[in-house]
Amino acid sequence: MFDCFPETRLIVVVREPEPTIFSMLSHWVFTGRRHGNIQPDELDQQILAVADSWNAQYLCLHSLAQTYAPNCLSLHYEDLGDSNTYQKLAKFLETSSFDYRSQIGRVKDTSNKTDATAVLIRRRMDFLKPQITAATCEMRKAYGY
Repeated sequence: MFDCFPETRLIVVVREPEPTIFSMLSHWVFTGRRHGNIQPDELDQQILAVADSWNAQYLCLHSLAQTYAPNCLSLHYEDLGDSNTYQKLAKFLETSSFDYRSQIGRVKDTSNKTDATAVLIRRRMDFLKPQITAATCEMRKAYGY
């Protein structure tokens, strides 16, 4: 990509592993199973697979961002509500800043956070916290988590 388009800018938005795992499972993997009717073994297997996937994906992105550092910017998802983040982004993109606050509400999705499946996912993630931490420690550290 950078060889063909040397002016390319890559923005890597990094989100903490636990909220990412919860979101992926709640919104994608178990979207049709909202009544908590998931066996713990199946859920645990999915949680740990997503934790491994989180680490692997961010390992690739981290390597890419280091190789093409002048053309890459890493941002924490948790900082997207901060005006300094958008000033940093505008500077990186060499563009003017914009009214980000008016856009934030459009991307927040509060669905699937309190139903039986969401409660079960959170409970099993709490139980598996040591394994999740172990699976994600390399990139968690690299990105300052």
